[in-house]
Amino acid sequence: MLVVALSAFFAGGYMQSNQLLLSSQANLKQLQAKDQMIQSQEAQLAQTRQQLNENSNQLAEMKTKLEESQKELSLTQQRLGVATRQGDRLNVSRSPAPRRTASRAPDTAASLPQPVAARRTAEPGVYETTRPTSVYENPSSASRVISQIDSGTRINVVSSAGGWLEVRSKRGNPPGYVRSDDARLIGRAN
Repeated sequence: MLVVALSAFFAGGYMQSNQLLLSSQANLKQLQAKDQMIQSQEAQLAQTRQQLNENSNQLAEMKTKLEESQKELSLTQQRLGVATRQGDRLNVSRSPAPRRTASRAPDTAASLPQPVAARRTAEPGVYETTRPTSVYENPSSASRVISQIDSGTRINVVSSAGGWLEVRSKRGNPPGYVRSDDARLIGRAN
């Protein structure tokens, strides 16, 4: 009986150890699968980090290119402004001369210079242009031309400065200056 009991005990222990062995092998396989999954995810994470670094570098390069482009655009706009002003000055220096010579008759009273008193100070009031003329931003022919006005146009003069009349528009146009010998007084300011 003792032999049977010992055999049963050893057989039970053997079966239990086999079950433990099978259970531990299954757990080992699960651990290996999880380890492989972790290694795969770590590889994906490393690849994602590398792509992130590459994208960050590309973004930095694009920001640098954008800043350079903005600087070039600003410089180009400045050059365009300078060229536009130079072109305006050139047009102004060319355009009024032919108009004045064409509108003035050499043997008429209009070609005679105005009296010295009219040139010294001009009264505020309503004036009429005697020839096509330019309206300048400042009292200087080197100044930017705001607009061109035809002969016979009525202008409102608010003051004078040297040989220039300061004009203000009642129609919302910007204020400016015309040459005093390009206009004559037709009505005093009230």
